Amino acid sequence: MTEPTITDAMVRVAADAIEDQCLTHLGRDLGTTHRDAIVRAGLEAAASAAPAWQPPPPGSTREQLPDHLLALIDVPRYTSTACETARECERVVDVHTEHAEELRAAADHLHDRCRINHKFTGVPCGCHCHQTMGQS
Repeated sequence: MTEPTITDAMVRVAADAIEDQCLTHLGRDLGTTHRDAIVRAGLEAAASAAPAWQPPPPGSTREQLPDHLLALIDVPRYTSTACETARECERVVDVHTEHAEELRAAADHLHDRCRINHKFTGVPCGCHCHQTMGQS
């Protein structure tokens, strides 16, 4: 297996991204051994960076607006993207009978993945699936 080719442009982008950790100490001369050190420092900086943002779990209130701000806005009815997509799968079952079983399974999976409450307003999802599950 061959090593991937790292162009000078890629090294410059990496160097700019980690300037405070590496470039200040190593300089900008890409024709020297500094190139490998810049790439290594870039990889180390990326590995030690803060973990990527993770969405809150279903039902979490982590990103909801505070109640006093919610009181100032009109909050519309809410149907989650998962449930909207599930409804579309359910809607076309009779049209695409050759995929009916797969469409029903996808719809069930999507309903299970619903976040239940709008992540910013806390409004519960108005999908029929939650009423049948006693989550309305």
